[in-house]
Amino acid sequence: MRGAALLLAVAPCLSTAVQAAEPAPSIGKVSLGQTRSQVEASMGRPLRVINTGDALGPELRFDGLTVWFWEGAGVAQIRSTSSAHCLVGGLCPGASQRELDRRLGRPSAKSGNLLHYAVKAEACWLEVALVGGVASSLEIKCQP
Repeated sequence: MRGAALLLAVAPCLSTAVQAAEPAPSIGKVSLGQTRSQVEASMGRPLRVINTGDALGPELRFDGLTVWFWEGAGVAQIRSTSSAHCLVGGLCPGASQRELDRRLGRPSAKSGNLLHYAVKAEACWLEVALVGGVASSLEIKCQP
């Protein structure tokens, strides 16, 4: 049951009605939908800003955290590679596959070293990259 609670905290449904009742999915201090100003207010100036030239831009890089925005809109994707930036509930990069299984249950899909976890929001998922049985990154991704 703890895994289900963590998963729901990571990715509640993103419908307008639910957003008012539940917080947006987040990693560390950054939540989906935040504006660039909100991200920079909580994280400070990024170490690097990359204009990607596609719909996911700009890309803001902080120490151990990368944030992408929908062009002209809010945060669309968040990736953590640092134990300083964790999911709600304290699941962080560096967690073992055993810990992931215990907290999140079985992945909905696997592709090489990537584990995909279904989330309540139809257009979002959690992707975990494993290296040597340990999470090297946690990433919340959404489709428009």
